[in-house]
Amino acid sequence: MSNIVENFLNEMPNFSEGTKTNSIKSLNKSVMTEKQLERGMNIANLLSDTGNAWNVVDLPLTSTHEDGTILTTTSRGLFRSDNNLNLGVVGARYEVMQNEVLAETLVDLQSQFGGDLRGGNLQDSKKVYFQLSLPQANIGNYQNNGVKRYITCLNSHDGSSSIGFGSTNEVVICSNTFHTALKDISKFRHTASSSERLAQAIKGFESAMNGEAKVIENYHNMASAEITQDIVTKVINNIFNPQGKTEIGTRTKNNVQMFAKAYNIEKEQKGGESLWTLFNAVTRYTNHMEKKEKDLNHLMVGAGYKKNLVAYNTIVRWLQEPTKTSVMV
Repeated sequence: MSNIVENFLNEMPNFSEGTKTNSIKSLNKSVMTEKQLERGMNIANLLSDTGNAWNVVDLPLTSTHEDGTILTTTSRGLFRSDNNLNLGVVGARYEVMQNEVLAETLVDLQSQFGGDLRGGNLQDSKKVYFQLSLPQANIGNYQNNGVKRYITCLNSHDGSSSIGFGSTNEVVICSNTFHTALKDISKFRHTASSSERLAQAIKGFESAMNGEAKVIENYHNMASAEITQDIVTKVINNIFNPQGKTEIGTRTKNNVQMFAKAYNIEKEQKGGESLWTLFNAVTRYTNHMEKKEKDLNHLMVGAGYKKNLVAYNTIVRWLQEPTKTSVMV
């Protein structure tokens, strides 16, 4: 166990009251209850297992004039404590949310909602995420039709976004991942006490679960809906030719041909053609074909995320048309 995890375990009860890292004093483990020790170990293990057992160091940005004068700014630089990697530059009003505080909240959510925790970081640690599993769903009438479900909590260390919850699903048979942002908890970063943070997180988590349930409902409707050339054309155009160009280049043609291969694979796996087949063709393309290896940066915050979301929204809107099956979103 790394030093930072050992230190965190010693200091854990003070963290829950929002105490700043540099003001924490060691706490004798003998005074901690068994429940506190277990909670502290769960938090420490989550940080270690996900590669997030480090703090954000917050330093003022200054410069030295050629005459030796120190020039100050209102900006601050954020760095990883373990390797000094620069995470971003933020303004004077930005408040850092340390990884251990977010992990603490997810462990407390797990104690109330159950499930398994996992996580990681994206974009060279600029974004940190933790995920809590939900019961698996089954979509469509084919073998091995399970869909793994997670509620994802994503935090940005570069000031680019609020802390928020999202839905992340993975289709078992093809390992296709689809992530969508659902609910920001904008006040969470500015909340000092652990009880207040948990209360806000519970509201955000429950809202995200409702949104995720609607995603699963839409999956079921996709699986029961027949496919037409009209919706296939709309999806392809929205993904590969959003500007509606009359002539497309060689690269775009090659991408569409690659997508056609993805569709044929999904058609065989799913035992037929449906809107679920079409959506999985898109996620197969972004998960396994657009990049040499599956890349969560691409799928959760990058171009793959955008393509998947465009396809999902296009199909759901098509289902909502008066002549189609009504679907709630």
